[in-house]
Amino acid sequence: MPRAPTSPAAPTSPAAPTSPAAPTLPAAIRAALLTRPILRDLPDADTTFLLNNAWYAHIKEGVRFIVEDTAAEAVFFVLNGEVAIENGDRTLALQRAPRTIGLLSVIDGLDRSASVRAFSNVDVVMVPRDAFDALMARSPTFATRLVAQLTDQIRGAHRHDASVRKNFDDHFHTPNARLVQGPYAMGSFPMYALVVQTDISRIRACLPPGLTVIPGLGGRYLLTFNFFPNVYSQHSSAEGRGFAYNETTAFLPVIGPGARPAVYSPELYLDSYMPIVLGRELYGFPKRFGSARLGERHIDLTIGREMALRLQWESRRSVDAGELLALLQGWLIGRQAGLPSAVHPMLRAVFEAMDTPSARRFWPAMPVYVHSQVPSAMEDAEDGMRIDELVEIPFNVHEVGDFEVLDDATLRTFSDWILAGDAIGGVCLQMSASFGRSRRVQDYLRTEPESALQRHARPWRESARDLVTRVVSGGFSSNDSQP
Repeated sequence: MPRAPTSPAAPTSPAAPTSPAAPTLPAAIRAALLTRPILRDLPDADTTFLLNNAWYAHIKEGVRFIVEDTAAEAVFFVLNGEVAIENGDRTLALQRAPRTIGLLSVIDGLDRSASVRAFSNVDVVMVPRDAFDALMARSPTFATRLVAQLTDQIRGAHRHDASVRKNFDDHFHTPNARLVQGPYAMGSFPMYALVVQTDISRIRACLPPGLTVIPGLGGRYLLTFNFFPNVYSQHSSAEGRGFAYNETTAFLPVIGPGARPAVYSPELYLDSYMPIVLGRELYGFPKRFGSARLGERHIDLTIGREMALRLQWESRRSVDAGELLALLQGWLIGRQAGLPSAVHPMLRAVFEAMDTPSARRFWPAMPVYVHSQVPSAMEDAEDGMRIDELVEIPFNVHEVGDFEVLDDATLRTFSDWILAGDAIGGVCLQMSASFGRSRRVQDYLRTEPESALQRHARPWRESARDLVTRVVSGGFSSNDSQP
């Protein structure tokens, strides 16, 4: 008698459809199975055939029920819980029910390309390959819906490819493949910001010369997930050009030249190649491909083809600016809840006074430091670098609001990410912003001496110049984001 898989080993192939019927599925499982798009509203005879050849299993967390490089013997309908897609010892993705797993390998007959493990307890219905093939042969309705589902997946891939092509086509001029000129602005977008506690030595290991950790914050830093629906150039030559992408960034609180508080970004992960090119070419941002996926109560980050981390929360609740500022103070300075509630109205009043069109002209830009490095193409280059410098990019916030706290936020890592750590608190907010003119703060390849006074005075002088220019021009001018 065939049995559903209950161990990490590859499941045993059930008997052909002509053998005695499979055990009756529990009523709730049967109902959930028949709501799947390719199985919904089949003719009664086809539904009966499916149920007579379907096997149910409640699989415990940690059990691997599909093994890579083995024969594809069944299609699995995951009805409850969550599964991990794995390759070797790497986690590629987490997928939440309802999901259909193993469909392509059953159709094309090739071995499994990845393993699947129960990330939580899961309810799974397995339909053996011979029964699946028989159902497809006997039921035109099922075959049509299967083709429609595969077609929808192909269309989704085409839409993604078209989006990638648009990013490139929209931001190059020909001839000479010139990049579209800035300034670049980010239309209103949601930011999910997490305060994370890690070992301070991991933060120090990421910092280049000239930056130090802000005293008193220990190993705390900000991890942000940004979902940009509209990034565009404000230059006249770029009218109508823009793109959308998602970006994950760690911001490390630091003291930079001039004893100025700032943040440092060691790496950025985003899911579109054009912003990677723009960020590296125009600003020196150390960007590489990574994909953040937003779920109902979680965000998953995959770097390359490996799952890196998951942010998860239980619920969201709206807060005003006063309560949020008090919470951030507590999260960054210590694990306490923050300032007393009596202080919240005062903080809210201060924020509201500053959050007006006229006051925004005086908002200082947040200095963002990156370590810009470009290797030399010459084999005999002594230091191996053509560019090696600390770059400051002023981050101008135009609007911010719609604050929500992510209750019971947790952070789980799946690979040896550079920072990791434990979540202290999280918030979601809506904002719009742009990058100011990038400037070199320190040239690590420079041979001629520079006095400490020159090095520390320069960022203050240039920040003051930018602020005066913005105030005189009546706001954020078209030159604010000029690279």
